[in-house]
Order: sequence, then structure tokens, then C-alpha cells
Amino acid sequence: MLDTERISAHQYRTLVIFFTIGTTIITVPTTMAAEAKQDGWIGAVLGVAVGLIIIWLYSKLGLLFPEKTFVEMHENLFGKWFGKMISLFFLSMSFLYGSELLFYVGKFISIQFFPDTPIAAINISMATIVIMSVRLGLETFTRSAEIFIVFFFILFIILTVFISPQINLENLQPVFEVETKPLLRSVFFFVEFSTVTSIALLMIFPAFVNQPKAASKSFMIGYLIGGLIMIVIIFLTISVLGPESTARHNYPTYTLARKINIGNFVQRIEAVIAIMWILSI
Repeated sequence: MLDTERISAHQYRTLVIFFTIGTTIITVPTTMAAEAKQDGWIGAVLGVAVGLIIIWLYSKLGLLFPEKTFVEMHENLFGKWFGKMISLFFLSMSFLYGSELLFYVGKFISIQFFPDTPIAAINISMATIVIMSVRLGLETFTRSAEIFIVFFFILFIILTVFISPQINLENLQPVFEVETKPLLRSVFFFVEFSTVTSIALLMIFPAFVNQPKAASKSFMIGYLIGGLIMIVIIFLTISVLGPESTARHNYPTYTLARKINIGNFVQRIEAVIAIMWILSI
């Protein structure tokens, strides 16, 4: 089915945004605060800068083989048998990464919403949705993402505006206090979660994207937008909750949404974060 499907550069950008955010929106702030303390948001800024270089390399690699997927590139570069071995490793990595995502979703939903529901039931439900999307094809999946991205940005704006009054800049001080090694570890962690795994997108780009050169720019822009969203999320969690509290919570972004209280009327809207995360993941 993929052989006849093509998506636009704009649609590809939407996929890159969601792929960049993915699990990072709910899990990464914890490690960033644990490693870099109040400078965790600086680690995210540096991580996005490093990630842009990696995404640029990915896009250049893709444009060298405009009609081939990442797996097909291997045979051209390394020969039939060695290329297949590398492809098998890549596919194994993708399978394990997908399994990890199902685990994160099941654990989060089970703990926060359905503690009495077996995690396996939640995982099976999510896996069923994934299987349906694969069967329906890339175009259907991407068009759904175009719809979801609108709701995601609306929820993100709501979260940012409502939590802004509780920002405490003292939680970010002193700036650049953390040592170089912990800061670099936070940068590498951010890049690992939000950027390195983006190599899976070479299965789509540029072979199944119209206008490969425009799609290359969309690759960069999509990652930058997703990275900026993550910088804001990490900044908010640390500035509102504090670095110590952020590092202690398994889901600090979810805890952040619980802090929203506008005139004792608008409060406890943590479902906003849950919906944002499930849409992106």
C-alpha cells in the first residue's frame, strides 16, 4: 500500500512534531531536573540545538537516496547480506521502541485513571489502534494527525496560559549553577529521547513524501517546533514545581496541570496533559 501512497511536506511536518514530542512530554522533565537541577531547561535548549544538527544529517542522508527507505539504503551502501543484517537491527530497534511506548501508555493510564484495570488490557487496546492505523495506511494516519495537531496546540496553549501565574523564577536560580558533566548528561538524554529515534522517520522521508526538498525543510521545522514545545514544558515544570519536586515525580507534567487554579473555578484539569500525551504518542 505504501508504494502508491504519498504525503505532502506539510503532513510530514505534522508527523515530525508529534514524533519529537512523543513520550518526552510526560517523562523527560523528571530526568532533566534530576541531572541538571534548575538548569534542566538550559539542557533542553542545548539538546534542541544538537538535535537540529542530527536532523539536518538525517535529511541530507535521505536526499541521497530519494526513492528508497532507510532499509533499502542499507543494501545499496553495505551490500545484500550485511545490509540485511543492519536492517534487521534497525527493525528490532523500532519494534522495541514501539513496545516501550505501549508500556509507558499502559503504566500511565493504569496508575492515574484505571488502577483496577490490568495493564495488559490497556496495552492490547492501544496495540489494536496501532494495528488499525497500519492497515488503513500512511495517508489516513497522517490526515488523522493533521486533525489531532490542532487540538494538541489548543490544549498546549490552555496549559501554558493557565499555569503561567504560578511561575516562580526563584526556582530557576542560580542559573548555570550545575556542573558541566550533569548538564551534558541531560543534553545527551534529551537528544536520545527526542532526536536519535527520529531515524525511524527515514522509512517515510523522502521515499513517500512529495517534494523531497520541501520535506527536508519540514523535517527541520517540525523538529524545531516540537523541541520548542518541550523547552516550554520543561521550563514550566521546573519553574512551578521546583527542580527537586520535578525530579521526584514520575509524571511531573501531569502534576503541573494539577496546580492550575484560576479563581477556585478553573482547576484540576490534568486531563489536558493526558490527552496531549496520548495524542502525541
